[in-house]
Amino acid sequence: MTISKRQFQHLSEMGIDLWHARANSKPTEDKQEKQPITLELAELAKDRLFADILTSLSLSIADITEKQDHIDLGLFNWFFYDDIANLSYQHAKLITPSLDEIKHSAMMKKQLWQLISNHLYEQTNL
Repeated sequence: MTISKRQFQHLSEMGIDLWHARANSKPTEDKQEKQPITLELAELAKDRLFADILTSLSLSIADITEKQDHIDLGLFNWFFYDDIANLSYQHAKLITPSLDEIKHSAMMKKQLWQLISNHLYEQTNL
């Protein structure tokens, strides 16, 4: 819905905030979208935490596909990012920091296992 500048001013004066597109919507350097870390599947395969995760999912290295910006586990795609504090899972997309960062944080390990467990639960109840 579009409104006139006058209507916008009146609504703003009444304290009603409106969402509107900005004319200059180019992202600045600080707000640019982060790019996933590119990892070698051969290196991940040597990691104990990664091996434990595969075991919990009843997967082997042969079941995994290495993509340009993520690891395809068949059940979901796993993206690794630098400089993120939270792990998330939505729409078959797991987003985490690197495994090295997760290994050094008990809270992140717990959160990762909870996300994976919840995903497994959802898959078995479909």
